[in-house]
Amino acid sequence: MLYPLFVLTLLSSLAFGADDVISKSEGMLRAGKVEDAKQLIARFLTSQESAGAYEKVGSLYARLKDWPNSVHYFEIASKRNPRSAKIFYELGLAQHQNKQIEDAVANLRQSLIISSTTAKTYLALGEILELSRDRYDARNIYLSALAKTGESSAIRSKLCLLNFQDNFFSETIKQCTRAVKLNGADTNSWALLGQAYYLSQQRPEAFDVFRKVLKTYPKTALIYRVRGLVYFEEKAYEQAINDLGRAFGLDPADDEAAINLARSYFQLGYFDRALPLFVEACKIDRDYRFEFLAKQRELLRKDHDDLAGKYQEALDKF
Repeated sequence: MLYPLFVLTLLSSLAFGADDVISKSEGMLRAGKVEDAKQLIARFLTSQESAGAYEKVGSLYARLKDWPNSVHYFEIASKRNPRSAKIFYELGLAQHQNKQIEDAVANLRQSLIISSTTAKTYLALGEILELSRDRYDARNIYLSALAKTGESSAIRSKLCLLNFQDNFFSETIKQCTRAVKLNGADTNSWALLGQAYYLSQQRPEAFDVFRKVLKTYPKTALIYRVRGLVYFEEKAYEQAINDLGRAFGLDPADDEAAINLARSYFQLGYFDRALPLFVEACKIDRDYRFEFLAKQRELLRKDHDDLAGKYQEALDKF
């Protein structure tokens, strides 16, 4: 087979380093010179025939987000070196990106069998299990991570969320408390801690958490929103308006703050103030349009014809 001159030059100097060959191949692929790159990669692999060489090519395709090819070369690398935890980790990540979820989970588990003290592998496996909605297994993986790799704010934060999602509020309080002790800036865990206390009928503790975190981080939209939603559930609409208004002011993309702020005004009879907030909520998420329509019909039943007309005009724009 005849090769272009620049490829022959590279092939004649493979000895000057695998990384240089990989870099040149990547440049060709990014420039659209696919066939030239493939020829160079094939010659490189023929000259190397090692797990490390196949791993480098798999990583190359991963950087290009060419996941089928990345998986292909990592699979070959894993067969050539079945004791490399790193290769199985990289293979699992590529398979996840390639929508091969079961294979990804299996290979990340294999990576942990080979080396059980690699925190990033536990995190990757746990997150894939979370996305697969296997929260039970994800929790066990994160608990294993703590046992094998030591204390971690990221892992505690994960356990905080998973336990909250399954309504294990006592365990949520335990894990969230540890998470915020390790990382005081973890406002997500602070928010879940406050919610878990409240849902466990420990209202004073919940509001103490909200007060404490807002004193330290006064511009945290999430905490204002969470406390505002608590006030809304308690029908303390004036207080809900205060907190939800701050939340929405700090984060104009927060649809929960917007819609509940609108609901609070509406409950208090401030229909005109609720209108622009229903509009903003619908701009963020059009699904709120159905509730907006219901409010317009409610105004008609209450004989607020002028306001009902304004609501209808706003609805017509969606």
